[in-house]
Amino acid sequence: MRKILAVCVARRIRPSIDEHILPITQTAYTSGRCTAELVFAFKVLAEKAITSIGYTINLLMLDMSKAFYTIQRGSLLTDLEQVLDNDELHLISLLIDNVSYTVKLEGKLGLPFNTNIGSPQGDSASALFFITYLANSMKSDDNDIDAVILPSQLVDHDYSTTTTNSFFTVDQQYADHISWASTGQHILQDIEKRVSDKLAVRNLKINCTKTEKLQSQEKEMTVGRNVNMLEACWEPKKTLTEELVSPTVLSTHCQAF
Repeated sequence: MRKILAVCVARRIRPSIDEHILPITQTAYTSGRCTAELVFAFKVLAEKAITSIGYTINLLMLDMSKAFYTIQRGSLLTDLEQVLDNDELHLISLLIDNVSYTVKLEGKLGLPFNTNIGSPQGDSASALFFITYLANSMKSDDNDIDAVILPSQLVDHDYSTTTTNSFFTVDQQYADHISWASTGQHILQDIEKRVSDKLAVRNLKINCTKTEKLQSQEKEMTVGRNVNMLEACWEPKKTLTEELVSPTVLSTHCQAF
């Protein structure tokens, strides 16, 4: 019965969530969207960088730890109150409020226990609840992660001709895998810090061991894992063909997204 109710709830609330909450950059659990378009977008940007003079693309790819199990259900309901009616909220509360679990081992049932955190797994609504929660967690306010950050050497030089249009930044998400591509390393460094802090407030944690940072420029791709992007520690070096075109890497990234 629970799974039937979850299907009905997901179909009923999906149009409102798509219209008012989910960004176009979130491709998970969405009809007509897939991982391939995310990989393709970054691949095209990297190819532009290696075939252009003086053009560099930096990639930042973040993953979360136990993301589906850490969302705050009260905060989720508060988010949904902005776009759903009372009947829809009541149906959702039946799916996530005081959910009871029982462990079955070798044909024997354990004692039931209630949970009050995380998105209950096993039904179609769970994934929708998570990407809704993430979208609201990533939402930017004034002077937040969407703000353009100047390189440190330019902050005190008001005579600089650098403008907000001098840097290109694009983001994309697949469930709990969130990524950015930018022509400015300093922008990604600032995004990494701000996003980590913003998600932590909503009980979502970045898994630093899975963080990927790459830089693509003319003729070669430089790769670094978990390094400060302003310290120029982008080693070892790999060609674009080795990094993005090889079936192994494409398969890995598709699984990651």
